[in-house]
Amino acid sequence: MSSAERADPRAVARDAAKVLRDLRRLGSLLRIKTKANGIVTFDYSKWHPEQRAFQRDRTGRDVILKARQVGFTTEELGRDVQYARTHEGVQVLIVSQDAELAEVLFQAAHLMVRGLVELGLCPKPKYSTRREIVFSDNHSAIRVVEAGSTEKSADNKGRSGTINRLHATEVAFWGAAQNTMTALLAAVPESGEVVIESTANGSQGLFYELCTTALAGGGEYKLHFYPWHMHPTYRRAVPADFDLRPRDRWEERLRAAGCDDEQIAWWRSLVDNPARGGLERVLQEYPVDPQSCFRSPGGAYLPTECADWLGEQVRKPLALETIEVTSGGASRKLGELVVYEQPVPGGSYIAAADVAEGIGKDASTIDVSEWRTGRTVATFASDTIEAGDHGLALAWVATKYNGALVAPERNKDGAAVLRVLTREESSVTPYPRIYTHDDGRLGWPTTPATRPVLFDDSRRAIEERCWLTPDARTAAEARTLVKVDGKPVARGKGTAGGAKDDAWVAKAIGWQVRQRASDEAGTVETGATRETSSLQGYW
Repeated sequence: MSSAERADPRAVARDAAKVLRDLRRLGSLLRIKTKANGIVTFDYSKWHPEQRAFQRDRTGRDVILKARQVGFTTEELGRDVQYARTHEGVQVLIVSQDAELAEVLFQAAHLMVRGLVELGLCPKPKYSTRREIVFSDNHSAIRVVEAGSTEKSADNKGRSGTINRLHATEVAFWGAAQNTMTALLAAVPESGEVVIESTANGSQGLFYELCTTALAGGGEYKLHFYPWHMHPTYRRAVPADFDLRPRDRWEERLRAAGCDDEQIAWWRSLVDNPARGGLERVLQEYPVDPQSCFRSPGGAYLPTECADWLGEQVRKPLALETIEVTSGGASRKLGELVVYEQPVPGGSYIAAADVAEGIGKDASTIDVSEWRTGRTVATFASDTIEAGDHGLALAWVATKYNGALVAPERNKDGAAVLRVLTREESSVTPYPRIYTHDDGRLGWPTTPATRPVLFDDSRRAIEERCWLTPDARTAAEARTLVKVDGKPVARGKGTAGGAKDDAWVAKAIGWQVRQRASDEAGTVETGATRETSSLQGYW
């Protein structure tokens, strides 16, 4: 600005408004406290590549899976201050894992605001003993609280009015994460912002579910993952006795990702340092990929290397296709099919389904596999679909995949799925190819006798590296399986925040049906199918 413009309060206000609206410019005015250099400004020229990438790609509904000490919490504190200063009458809520971190975050936000006050970019705010900053000119506020440690305290977290921006940090370490987040999100309007950032902490819980759902292409949140080797300071001088050969498959993967000798030397310094907790802890805190950082706990059903191998198969879907059916002249959308491979003309497929029983908010799932290899080509999951509509979705998916053999679990709500497929209560043509088990009844029976076979055969296939799925949800659920009284079960299944096994079970059913049946001429040798000459007339 010219000297005349600087003397004009309106010009000063206009320039200040421009700075406030751009976090990259505002950063040069925000003060932060660093370990190495004390108090400095959060200058954009010094932002790390991960921070710049997130600033570019943020959507307003974001989940950040991060390595330690890369600066995302600082970046989002800057956004918290920016949001409060550029919106009138809003509440920004920062939620941490405990009171100690909440105080650290409040002091960091206080430092940023104090610098803006000294520069004349905002009036001196009011402070309270509740870790709250209130701006008198625009009636906006920033509050910092800790997450609820119990279900009762968690349920109260969203009762302090509308939350226009929610910044949830280290969510994987919250005590009653599910209850706290449910209460908080109920107070966030559709127009509000939500950012959830954390390092990984085991293969269960809310943060794990959020990441795996987003990775699979579901839910409303976008997953942002940045591997540790993207961080420019994570490197060290190469020692004289440095061995260029990869020591294990992790180093092989790091080399394949483009890591140089200095980065590998830094990685080894962590892995070899007992104070860092060994390889398992390092993999969690400095992730190589968005699957293997969620380490399996003791007592896991699958060996860790098997769970890691499944994670390595995960890839982004080819497409998301809306499942839409017409009944009574009206069209209804039942959910989205996650497509990894489109059907090949003449190809044979199996569409297996795990039907939810409403326990612990289970999901109803479908896994479509290519018959010859058993490779998953499409998946479906819904926490809300009713059993009858699940049957319609299964028929829709199977029809898309060349009239696939459908194999729904028949237990409990599975009966409703089978009624839709067989059209027992309708004159419409039934779905022509339904798996019949050895006992002569339709569908797959999960019983005390078949459940061990269902799980153990899939485990052996994984150990032999032939149980193929690119689906993030299925791979994630595999990590949550533990042994309880010698039996495999998803950890905490049926409880709030407990893990699920619905996608895993659908895949396992498909694997069993593939071994028991034959796709030759559309017949089933061990079991049977209901057959017609074509699928025409089903819909």
